[in-house]
Amino acid sequence: MKLYAPTEEAVSIGLTSGHMLVIERAGTEVPPMFRREAIARGCLSSPDEVVDPEVDVNFDRKKVIADAIRAMLDGDNEGDFKNDGTPNLNALQKRVGFAVQREEADAIFTEVSKEGAGD
Repeated sequence: MKLYAPTEEAVSIGLTSGHMLVIERAGTEVPPMFRREAIARGCLSSPDEVVDPEVDVNFDRKKVIADAIRAMLDGDNEGDFKNDGTPNLNALQKRVGFAVQREEADAIFTEVSKEGAGD
């Protein structure tokens, strides 16, 4: 299946398996393992696809992840965090609805934790 980046900027996708793919505006053949994440990041099935003006094409991935981590911190579900105190990736991914890399989750968790320390 060929998918197209929603803007002139290419979409880079890294899976937890270590596989990487870059989807260009001109179109890239996307293997099945990348399709869900590509679609979650707004990739289009046609270069002429009309973008719904009600949909925010400037999706702020970092904000969505940070908000989910804040909700996890405010909640009382023991399964939301690992024994070392970092977010459980499975729980986080269920909240946000897309794949999140461990490094990305840890970096955002560190920032969110510092916000709480400043209160």
